[in-house]
Amino acid sequence: MKKKFCRPFTSFLAVAVVIACLGASVFAEWDLPTDTAVLPGVEERTPDLEQPDGDSSAEETPPDDSESEASSGEDTSEAGGSSESSEVPEDGPSSSETSSEEESAPSSSDADEGEPASSSSAPDSSEKAAPIHQPGCTLAPDHEGPCETGTADSHLTAEPSEPLGNAQAETPVSLAALPEEEPLPVTLIHSGEETSYATLEEAVEHSADGDRILLAAGEVYAPSCTLSIAHSLTIEGTGDSEDLPVIAGSALFTCEADGQTIAFRDLHFSVDEGSTWVIYLNGSGSTVSVDGCTFTLADGADYGFNLVLNETGASGRILFRDNLVDMLCVAPVVGAGNGSVITGNEFHIGAEQAGGWRTEVISVTAGADGEVVISDNWFLGANRAISVNYSAMPGSGLTYKNNRFLNTRYAFELGSEANRGCGQYDLSENYYRFGDAVFAPRVQDADADGAPYSGAQAVVYPYYLDEDLQELSDAADSSLVAVAKPAVSRIEIDGVPEALRELVQRSVNEMIQNEAVSTTPPRGLVDAITGLPAAGDLQVSVIPAIEELRATQVPGANGQKEPVITAVVFDAKAYYQPAGSSEGPWVISNRYLRQRNVTFRLPIPTAFDAKYARVEHRSDRDGSTATSYLDILTSPARNARYVLV
Repeated sequence: MKKKFCRPFTSFLAVAVVIACLGASVFAEWDLPTDTAVLPGVEERTPDLEQPDGDSSAEETPPDDSESEASSGEDTSEAGGSSESSEVPEDGPSSSETSSEEESAPSSSDADEGEPASSSSAPDSSEKAAPIHQPGCTLAPDHEGPCETGTADSHLTAEPSEPLGNAQAETPVSLAALPEEEPLPVTLIHSGEETSYATLEEAVEHSADGDRILLAAGEVYAPSCTLSIAHSLTIEGTGDSEDLPVIAGSALFTCEADGQTIAFRDLHFSVDEGSTWVIYLNGSGSTVSVDGCTFTLADGADYGFNLVLNETGASGRILFRDNLVDMLCVAPVVGAGNGSVITGNEFHIGAEQAGGWRTEVISVTAGADGEVVISDNWFLGANRAISVNYSAMPGSGLTYKNNRFLNTRYAFELGSEANRGCGQYDLSENYYRFGDAVFAPRVQDADADGAPYSGAQAVVYPYYLDEDLQELSDAADSSLVAVAKPAVSRIEIDGVPEALRELVQRSVNEMIQNEAVSTTPPRGLVDAITGLPAAGDLQVSVIPAIEELRATQVPGANGQKEPVITAVVFDAKAYYQPAGSSEGPWVISNRYLRQRNVTFRLPIPTAFDAKYARVEHRSDRDGSTATSYLDILTSPARNARYVLV
């Protein structure tokens, strides 16, 4: 809220005003003499005070077993190259103890507190890891080794095991039963005319921009090479969901032209095992759309790597809707760039590791101006669901609602350093269950060796208590204590005319050091806060910042001009920070403030010599403006002046 105090022309009866809304803005015009100096607004007291929707908020996570892990003497690093032990189960998570290279399940003593034992075993560090690369690492056509910029447990992407355009797809067992002499029905629709081809490869080769390719229900298609598509094209199946046409193999499609849309609809992908992808996007500004498709492993395959891989970073858009991923897969959807929508899917991953890698379902690479929607999905049996540590998108750009997480250890991953300036991520209104325990989603820190995130950027409350998404939990169980803070933020006075500089400097110092304000906590602030997404003991306060100080010269008693303060504009916000911590403080945004009465003090300089202050308040909630006249009070003990608002 912004508060402006001006000297009134006449005296009015003082009216006690209690502001019911914190965090709002107030501003009003005041007519000044022509020789007025205006001190412009300045930054908040703390550099990171105000991020989008407030900087951050600490998460409450269920009990973990960090103490038991530490006592085991194992290496707790989760980054690539970490020391890990025990084998990876092929058919899903086991009940054995998880290595401390990741956030393992709690010990038996913790089980009573709400979380079951781990569902997986840690991969053996001696295993050969699948080749990976990070966004921005170009796939060279003849490159067969791992990209040098990749790390094992941060952003899992795969490069083809064969050169692009020459990757041979393994033929699934079911293909052997097809008569080789019979052509498979493939229909190419161009400008309304239909043409039949014997193979999918021929249809793609003869297609043009905007064409459709129809595949027959129940048939199996196994391209003999990677199909490179350089124009907008739709490949779709016919028939019902029980008899979708099958496309078998891996490294199936590349989409490398700029500004194109490649769509896949109502298809069944039978994925060969290998350190590669199924659909690869490397065209700037292009879109891959996958709707109503099913992904399963081919006979004899143990796991897959990437299903959709966008290598363009922020510019590549992935539309992944109403699909079923029913297979163990290291990283199904990689590189959700600007405008990506991932909704209505079921990801049945089934284990926390695959081929020595921890499984991650979706990674976001959207840019600073991007938006991504991830909603109404099911995540089953993965290590982590969504990561944003390779994305510069602000938290406000992410829509993350009505997702269900079952035996998925981490619902979200961010980097405490990589995403420091991205503001808060609203992860509330999702459902999270591990075993029989339901609690707030866990968040992982990609920049702390994969440990649970302990910062304040993840908003996890309220979360759903039931799988049907009907009942929400209460807010975080936090202990809030109202405390006093410095009277105002410090400001600079550069540009003030010399005749007014001394007065302005003295007035600013008075307000900064005003003990009548800095020693008195606000009243009613604790009751006004609801659902603050942070855990533990928290200190809450109101800190005003001087946005503007106006001064001028008026005729004095001896005929000489005397400088006076005519107006002070404050921007008063509510803040919180963990008790006893040097981190923060962080702004409490309006979403966590109820319509409750909050009373606090604002400092008044000596040079503001009126008996009453005219207060103009403009609310950010509805834009309304109200004006009141308040007594300027003086603290007898500290001889400091203030108004009570």
